[in-house]
Amino acid sequence: MEHPFFQNHFLILGHRGVPGEAPENTLASFRAARQQGADGIELDIRQCKSGELIVMHDARLNRTTSGRGFVRAKTLQQLKTLRITGGNGQERIPTLEEVFREFIGDLVLNVEIKGYPRRADGLEKKLIALVRRYNAVNRVIVSSFNPIPLRRIRKLDPEIATAFLVDRNFFIHRTEKAIMKLAGIHAIHLEASLATLPFVTHLREMGLHVLVWGDIPFERIPELKAMPLDGIITDYPQQVRQMLEGLQP
Repeated sequence: MEHPFFQNHFLILGHRGVPGEAPENTLASFRAARQQGADGIELDIRQCKSGELIVMHDARLNRTTSGRGFVRAKTLQQLKTLRITGGNGQERIPTLEEVFREFIGDLVLNVEIKGYPRRADGLEKKLIALVRRYNAVNRVIVSSFNPIPLRRIRKLDPEIATAFLVDRNFFIHRTEKAIMKLAGIHAIHLEASLATLPFVTHLREMGLHVLVWGDIPFERIPELKAMPLDGIITDYPQQVRQMLEGLQP
């Protein structure tokens, strides 16, 4: 399903910002992506105990913050007292609204919903309300490994772009056609190791946009650029941009 989020433009998205320059999923990391010429950023969201949408990859706080325990067990007030480890020690866990407020005018946002909720908890409605409040329907794509929240997004607001994440584990057990039917998605975000010209071409012929992500050696960039891809999610947006510009005829 064609969607204006892609605008016939090859997108370079900073994966959690630029984690080599600043701690992942922080405002500093997103600023680094903007400075390095990324078209947008990929970030992860979870809902905390008090209901706000916060930017955090892991279910637990231990790896990336000074705190311990599960995100879902902490209020926003509690989360804001924690320091992000690494960097200058001044970064705090951002809310998704803070990211929208600072970056939606400059960058497109790939918002990945983490976790596998068994029941609706209001996350999707809050996300949609935020997208609408900031008039960002064509500047946001919602992705997940879980088709259930993507299906909820499509039912609640079909104008918002959605993408299903596919890695090698999923690929062994499922087909892209079944998931497209289940979730009504606009795009597949494909682990780069699965990206071949025939497969990407097949997905595009199905009407799906395709971005690749994962551990992408720089020597694969020319090969990937030759495929009918819509973009790359990378830890190294500046280097990828420079390589792509060097491939221009």
